[in-house]
Amino acid sequence: MPNEGSNGGGFPFRRFLIEAAAVVLLFAAVQQIQVIDKGYGNDRDAGIYLDYAHRWSHGEVPYVDFDVEYPPGALVLFIVPFLAMGVDFGHYRMAFGFEMAFFNTAIVLLVLAWAWRRWPGSLARRGASAGFYVLVSVIMTTIVLRRFDAAPAALILGALLAPPLVGAGLLGLAASMKLWPVMLLPLLFADTRRATWRRAAAGLGVFSIGLLLPFIPFVFRSGTAILSFLRYHVARGVQVESFWALPILVLHSLGWVKADWNWEFGSNNLVSAATGWVVPMSTVALAALVLAPLVLLRTRGDPGSPDARLRTAAAMVAGLLLGSKVLSPQFFLWLAPLLAVAAVDMPWKKGLAFGAMSLAAAWLTMLIYEDFYDNLCDGPRGMAYAASFVRLACFIGLYAMTVVPIVRTGVGRQDSAASAAPS
Repeated sequence: MPNEGSNGGGFPFRRFLIEAAAVVLLFAAVQQIQVIDKGYGNDRDAGIYLDYAHRWSHGEVPYVDFDVEYPPGALVLFIVPFLAMGVDFGHYRMAFGFEMAFFNTAIVLLVLAWAWRRWPGSLARRGASAGFYVLVSVIMTTIVLRRFDAAPAALILGALLAPPLVGAGLLGLAASMKLWPVMLLPLLFADTRRATWRRAAAGLGVFSIGLLLPFIPFVFRSGTAILSFLRYHVARGVQVESFWALPILVLHSLGWVKADWNWEFGSNNLVSAATGWVVPMSTVALAALVLAPLVLLRTRGDPGSPDARLRTAAAMVAGLLLGSKVLSPQFFLWLAPLLAVAAVDMPWKKGLAFGAMSLAAAWLTMLIYEDFYDNLCDGPRGMAYAASFVRLACFIGLYAMTVVPIVRTGVGRQDSAASAAPS
């Protein structure tokens, strides 16, 4: 049946453009209100980004003359606002905020585009999907424009929405900024029943181009030192905000183990004999939580369904955050766009519960970061424990609710039929 606004039955571009324009205007107004209310922040990260850009622009060699904790793609993000607005910290912070607002707006448009593909007949679901991400952005207002995680998050969602070869390139670019998107590469080639070795090789080649392209300005001068950012993250300890810190802190409060914290690697990390067994446990748990959804997709799910792959991506990223020994608040931005799509892809009651759990996880993440961070370090820890354990329950629930639909037989066909339901 032809869609309204289309040319004889194709995609209704006019309606999509109208909705996209409305979403962009609304989101721009929301972000402007956020800036007026909260400003661009005074946290240390923007100062670090500026320092990297300043030293690089003055002839120092990244990874050789100064340490950098991120892959080269991140440095490209840092240099752009420096070249646009100069060395003044206030102007740099503003330019960087505009840059992240661009990627943040790209995310909400990609969420809308995915909802249009999934639910062309349901304005309510499309509005709920875009509105969900706007709410997450409002909750995390002090983080979104002050960290660069919106950039890889936008590229990840674009990679899952685009054709496989384009998606592989976008995924490579995302991994050049932060390395974690590499774990999603198998999703692009999950449907081995239809894939060929030639197609897989082409995808890996395009991914490699996207990944290595930002390395080119550095590799000839930095050499193997360019890989020093890997050692940085391997050496990091158990961050006090992570889920793995909770059992150590509780045992410390009970007087069963001794624990303290120190400032290192840009965060507060636990110092305790207990971290000797927590770190290897977290590594094993992280690998299991990330790989389990992928294995389920391949063995019991529908690897040919884009919707199943997106749910799998959401489960894998949720597993990464659950299992990681480091859990900074901006990490939730990796998951939020995937949750926005997954929430409205469920039956209404489950979708509402899933959405509420997602918003609660975002709010608790910011609450712990902004209000209970000092309590986690120095006490009293009662309310900090309560918020942390409730957040843990939310993450476990989100992980379970994204994993379970993967194993439903014929999920792609069922979802296709469901998408025809009226709004």
